[in-house]
Amino acid sequence: MKTLIDILLVFSSVGIVNSIFFIIYFNLNKERRSQENILFLLLLLAFVIRIGKSVFLYFTGGLSDIVINIGFTGFTSIGPFFYLYLKTATIPDYKVKKRDYLHFIIPTAILLFSPLIPYQPRSIYWFSFYMGMLTQIFLYLSFSLPVLVRFIKADKSVKKHFPQNRKKWLLALYSGLFIIWFCYFINIIGIGSYINGAIAYTFVFYTLMYLEIHPQIKQDSKSGKYNNINLTETEIEKYSAEVNLFIKESEIYKREDLTLPLFAKESGIPAHTISFVINKKLNRNFSDFVNYYRIENVKLQMQTKPEEKIATLAFEAGFKSISAFNNSFKKFSGITPTQYKELNFS
Repeated sequence: MKTLIDILLVFSSVGIVNSIFFIIYFNLNKERRSQENILFLLLLLAFVIRIGKSVFLYFTGGLSDIVINIGFTGFTSIGPFFYLYLKTATIPDYKVKKRDYLHFIIPTAILLFSPLIPYQPRSIYWFSFYMGMLTQIFLYLSFSLPVLVRFIKADKSVKKHFPQNRKKWLLALYSGLFIIWFCYFINIIGIGSYINGAIAYTFVFYTLMYLEIHPQIKQDSKSGKYNNINLTETEIEKYSAEVNLFIKESEIYKREDLTLPLFAKESGIPAHTISFVINKKLNRNFSDFVNYYRIENVKLQMQTKPEEKIATLAFEAGFKSISAFNNSFKKFSGITPTQYKELNFS
């Protein structure tokens, strides 16, 4: 019996421990601190708080009411963080707005009133409270499903803006969240063990890590394009800064005839180094790299020249055709230029 308990303890704890290390690692890596990644880390943190509470309560047999309620703060934060993360992970240039903070009214209220909420697991009051939290997560799963389906059905111009495995990653994350929710739901109605949710989280966490790491390993093992380029991380950072600084200050992206050799000649940086740095740091090719700056220039001009025609701004930014501009704009922004202008400057 003790051996079984030890095995359950290991399986239910290992996902939490590795999640903590993962959060610390990404927090120290300044290059990965995008809005999307921060929301994912906060989602993981909410899981750590919730699942960690479950593990301690199950194996120690007792926690203070305040600690238990803090665990429920994490529980009710999972849905909002997942919903907002899903939006940033599927909609290019999506920015969290002040009104999005309203999603955290419930977890904030539980945190503030945690000293006043008694832990009475066998009472009708507690059953209703717990079912309310499960219902909240289920509602967020329901709200998130259309966002996920819309991304799955999106055309290639939108999906090209994201990593190739993004669909698998999000499907695994959504399915994993549903499985964890289901484990807690069937437990509250008397089916299965309370610790099943924690064990399920461990499997979900490692599935996500596999989907994140395996494509990179596969890409590194197959890619021979840059085998002859031996740059240290410091040199990569240096060239990356130089390439980005040059394209911003020179505005060379406005030249319709811009090519990689021409960029290399004007910047004084070898073409193969430019290509390597862009691919390594931004996961883009040279064409996307240039078009990104062109789109950013058009967005800026929309603000400073609101009366100017969009087509005029596109040509001034270096695009040869309106169709190429529209495709690039939708690729990097997820919406058309007209929609973007109406949303931001009308």
